[in-house]
This record gives sequence, C-alpha cells and structure tokens, in this order.
Amino acid sequence: MGRNIVRMETAIKILMLVIFMVTKGETGDQLENIVEEMRMEMHAMNERLAVTEENLMKTDNELNQTKGELLELKTANFHLKEDLIQTREDLQIKDKELEMDVSYLKEPPFFHACTSQYETLLTGQTITYSSLLYSSTNTVVVFWYPSTGVF
Repeated sequence: MGRNIVRMETAIKILMLVIFMVTKGETGDQLENIVEEMRMEMHAMNERLAVTEENLMKTDNELNQTKGELLELKTANFHLKEDLIQTREDLQIKDKELEMDVSYLKEPPFFHACTSQYETLLTGQTITYSSLLYSSTNTVVVFWYPSTGVF
C-alpha cells in the first residue's frame, strides 16, 4: 500500500511538471533534463523503499522469533509455578511431620505409679500389687493391671 502511494505521488509530480513545462514553453532539452532528474529521483526512492521493506521483513522475523521465545518462557514459568506449589505442599506436610517428631521429643511419654503390696516373698517372678495409690501419665491409654503386675 505504501509503495502505491509513493508511485502515485511520483506520477502526479511528473504530470504537474509536464503541464507546467508545456505552459511555460520550455525547450525539449530542458524538458528532457527535468525528466531525467525525475527518473533518477524515482530510482533513488525505489532503492530506499527496497531497503525499508528489507528492514521491515527482518524486524518482522525478529518479532516472530521473540514471540516464540516469549511463549517458551511463559510455558517454563507455568511449569515452575506448578513445581513451586507442589514443593510448598510437600514442605508443609514435612513441617507437620517434623513438628510432631519434635513435640514427642519435648514431651516424651511417661507413666508413674505408686502401688502397694503387703508381704511378698516372690523372687524371679512377676510382682502383683494389691492397691494403686497414685498414677500419672501423658499418654492416652496405659495398659497396666496392678493385680497381675503386667503392662
């Protein structure tokens, strides 16, 4: 489209010049000189137009290449975000596991009991108890039976 406009403008200039020259009564030599100058100018314009079109094609190719690279980067960024989300979830799970492990170390399970037994002469056998005087634990369930002495 731009090329057609330049050609149209050049044709109009030539026509105006011819009309102007004819009305002025210029000689044929002068008219030939003017036409030759216009041809040289048109040739120079065509060369500049060719260079401009070549530069435009290069720029268009570079733009397409850049668009491809941008698409690749967006895809890589998407995958990195997915990996980051998965890593964050894995770390949160691991954090909870470690919290439980550390809490176990901070408060290890214990069981204390104070029992009594009136007279026993057992040796090498399980001691049974007749009464439980006191017990304390931080565990949910403790299976200890004083009457059998077995945990």
